Amino acid sequence: MPKTYTLPSTLKAASEETEHARRRVRLPAAELRLATRRRPVRYLHFEAVAATRFSRPVEIPDDLADCTAASASGRVRLPQRLAWSGQGEFDLNDRRDRAYVYQLVMTEGTEDDVRRFIDLDLLVQMWDDMWLSPHVRERWHRWLGDRGLIG
Repeated sequence: MPKTYTLPSTLKAASEETEHARRRVRLPAAELRLATRRRPVRYLHFEAVAATRFSRPVEIPDDLADCTAASASGRVRLPQRLAWSGQGEFDLNDRRDRAYVYQLVMTEGTEDDVRRFIDLDLLVQMWDDMWLSPHVRERWHRWLGDRGLIG
């Protein structure tokens, strides 16, 4: 037979609660400990969580400034690991397609993908118009700023 414990009623405000307004609840000791345990609430900044838990590291090759992108213009087909949602072919001559490809490669690509698909001059021209996750934008902004490519 489980022990009987007295818990405050959750139906009445604490100020109205008296010893007579308490109800008796039968819970095993382990369940009582779980039901009454207070845990501190921790608030985490979303970008901090996103940058550490939900994403891969941002990869920027050191020699990117020296490379010329092999696929800087024309139609390209991204690997399925980058364009996994279906459409894999893009026209880099179209500014909207190029921005989307750059976003995918900068967020999910390897250093080889960055070398292959991103033209640094075109990236700098489009930088202010691109939507990137905060941790990706911060990392690339720092890299571009260190090289004096953006202000």
